[in-house]
Amino acid sequence: MKDNVPDVFILLINWNGHEELKRCLNSLLKLNYNSTNIVIIDNGSEQDSIDAIRSWCHSSGFDLDKQGVYYPVSESVIKTLTILENGENLGFTGANGKGIEYALENRADYVLFLNYDTVVTPDFLTKMVEVGEKNPKNGLVSC
Repeated sequence: MKDNVPDVFILLINWNGHEELKRCLNSLLKLNYNSTNIVIIDNGSEQDSIDAIRSWCHSSGFDLDKQGVYYPVSESVIKTLTILENGENLGFTGANGKGIEYALENRADYVLFLNYDTVVTPDFLTKMVEVGEKNPKNGLVSC
Protein backbone atom coordinates (compact mmCIF):
# COMPACT_ATOMS: atom_id res chain seq x y z
CA MET A 1 0.00 0.00 0.00
CA LYS A 2 1.09 3.58 -0.65
CA ASP A 3 2.43 5.83 2.11
CA ASN A 4 -0.65 8.00 1.62
CA VAL A 5 -3.60 5.88 2.59
CA PRO A 6 -6.22 5.96 -0.19
CA ASP A 7 -9.61 7.40 0.70
CA VAL A 8 -12.39 4.84 0.41
CA PHE A 9 -16.01 5.95 0.12
CA ILE A 10 -18.43 3.23 1.17
CA LEU A 11 -21.88 3.61 -0.37
CA LEU A 12 -24.85 2.25 1.57
CA ILE A 13 -28.35 2.53 0.11
CA ASN A 14 -31.12 2.75 2.67
CA TRP A 15 -34.86 2.33 2.23
CA ASN A 16 -36.50 2.00 5.64
CA GLY A 17 -33.75 -0.40 6.74
CA HIS A 18 -32.38 1.58 9.67
CA GLU A 19 -32.13 -1.38 12.08
CA GLU A 20 -30.00 -3.43 9.67
CA LEU A 21 -28.07 -0.33 8.65
CA LYS A 22 -27.14 0.44 12.26
CA ARG A 23 -25.67 -3.08 12.64
CA CYS A 24 -23.66 -2.51 9.46
CA LEU A 25 -22.43 0.87 10.68
CA ASN A 26 -21.42 -0.61 14.04
CA SER A 27 -19.29 -3.18 12.22
CA LEU A 28 -17.71 -0.44 10.08
CA LEU A 29 -16.66 1.39 13.24
CA LYS A 30 -14.42 -1.61 14.00
CA LEU A 31 -12.47 -1.48 10.73
CA ASN A 32 -8.70 -1.50 10.91
CA TYR A 33 -8.56 0.77 7.83
CA ASN A 34 -8.37 4.43 8.83
CA SER A 35 -9.35 6.39 5.75
CA THR A 36 -13.02 5.53 5.38
CA ASN A 37 -15.87 7.79 4.38
CA ILE A 38 -19.44 6.54 4.66
CA VAL A 39 -22.15 7.74 2.29
CA ILE A 40 -25.69 6.69 3.11
CA ILE A 41 -27.97 7.26 0.15
CA ASP A 42 -31.53 7.29 1.40
CA ASN A 43 -34.07 6.21 -1.21
CA GLY A 44 -37.17 7.95 0.11
CA SER A 45 -37.46 6.28 3.51
CA GLU A 46 -40.08 7.20 6.08
CA GLN A 47 -38.92 10.03 8.34
CA ASP A 48 -38.52 7.72 11.36
CA SER A 49 -35.89 5.70 9.45
CA ILE A 50 -33.88 8.84 8.65
CA ASP A 51 -34.28 10.08 12.23
CA ALA A 52 -33.03 6.72 13.55
CA ILE A 53 -29.90 6.99 11.40
CA ARG A 54 -29.23 10.56 12.54
CA SER A 55 -29.74 9.46 16.15
CA TRP A 56 -27.22 6.63 15.62
CA CYS A 57 -24.71 9.17 14.28
CA HIS A 58 -25.04 11.37 17.35
CA SER A 59 -24.97 8.48 19.84
CA SER A 60 -21.92 7.00 18.07
CA GLY A 61 -19.84 10.14 18.50
CA PHE A 62 -20.42 12.12 15.30
CA ASP A 63 -21.25 15.81 15.06
CA LEU A 64 -22.99 17.43 12.11
CA ASP A 65 -21.27 20.38 10.42
CA LYS A 66 -22.91 23.25 8.50
CA GLN A 67 -22.53 21.41 5.18
CA GLY A 68 -24.49 18.41 6.45
CA VAL A 69 -21.51 16.10 6.93
CA TYR A 70 -20.94 14.17 10.14
CA TYR A 71 -17.43 14.14 11.60
CA PRO A 72 -16.22 12.03 14.53
CA VAL A 73 -15.83 13.90 17.80
CA SER A 74 -12.90 11.68 18.81
CA GLU A 75 -10.50 9.42 16.93
CA SER A 76 -12.30 7.10 14.53
CA VAL A 77 -11.54 5.04 11.44
CA ILE A 78 -14.48 6.80 9.80
CA LYS A 79 -13.40 10.23 8.57
CA THR A 80 -16.80 11.42 7.41
CA LEU A 81 -20.37 10.19 7.28
CA THR A 82 -22.83 11.78 4.89
CA ILE A 83 -26.53 11.14 4.43
CA LEU A 84 -27.81 11.95 0.96
CA GLU A 85 -31.61 12.11 0.96
CA ASN A 86 -33.14 11.46 -2.46
CA GLY A 87 -36.69 12.16 -1.30
CA GLU A 88 -37.87 9.37 -3.58
CA ASN A 89 -36.85 5.83 -4.43
CA LEU A 90 -34.40 6.05 -7.33
CA GLY A 91 -33.78 2.32 -7.32
CA PHE A 92 -30.45 0.60 -6.83
CA THR A 93 -28.66 2.08 -9.84
CA GLY A 94 -30.08 5.60 -9.43
CA ALA A 95 -29.07 5.75 -5.77
CA ASN A 96 -25.61 4.35 -6.45
CA GLY A 97 -25.19 6.88 -9.26
CA LYS A 98 -25.83 9.69 -6.76
CA GLY A 99 -23.36 8.11 -4.34
CA ILE A 100 -20.65 7.70 -6.99
CA GLU A 101 -21.11 11.31 -8.08
CA TYR A 102 -20.72 12.49 -4.48
CA ALA A 103 -17.66 10.28 -3.88
CA LEU A 104 -15.89 11.48 -7.02
CA GLU A 105 -16.69 15.13 -6.22
CA ASN A 106 -14.96 14.52 -2.88
CA ARG A 107 -11.89 12.92 -4.47
CA ALA A 108 -12.47 9.29 -3.59
CA ASP A 109 -9.61 6.95 -4.45
CA TYR A 110 -11.93 3.95 -4.17
CA VAL A 111 -15.71 3.53 -4.11
CA LEU A 112 -17.16 0.48 -2.38
CA PHE A 113 -20.74 -0.68 -2.85
CA LEU A 114 -21.92 -2.36 0.35
CA ASN A 115 -25.38 -3.69 1.14
CA TYR A 116 -26.85 -2.00 4.20
CA ASP A 117 -27.54 -5.35 5.88
CA THR A 118 -23.91 -6.51 5.71
CA VAL A 119 -21.80 -7.02 8.82
CA VAL A 120 -18.11 -6.79 7.93
CA THR A 121 -14.91 -8.11 9.48
CA PRO A 122 -12.39 -5.53 10.70
CA ASP A 123 -9.79 -6.37 8.04
CA PHE A 124 -11.91 -6.77 4.90
CA LEU A 125 -11.29 -3.25 3.60
CA THR A 126 -7.56 -3.29 4.29
CA LYS A 127 -7.27 -6.50 2.26
CA MET A 128 -9.31 -5.09 -0.62
CA VAL A 129 -7.28 -1.87 -0.82
CA GLU A 130 -4.02 -3.86 -0.67
CA VAL A 131 -5.15 -5.86 -3.72
CA GLY A 132 -6.19 -2.67 -5.50
CA GLU A 133 -2.88 -0.99 -4.80
CA LYS A 134 -0.68 -3.94 -5.88
CA ASN A 135 -1.30 -3.43 -9.56
CA PRO A 136 -2.19 -0.07 -11.14
CA LYS A 137 -4.07 -1.92 -13.88
CA ASN A 138 -6.65 -3.14 -11.36
CA GLY A 139 -9.90 -1.40 -12.11
CA LEU A 140 -12.17 -3.45 -9.92
CA VAL A 141 -11.73 -5.43 -6.72
CA SER A 142 -14.38 -7.73 -5.33
CA CYS A 143 -14.80 -9.93 -2.27
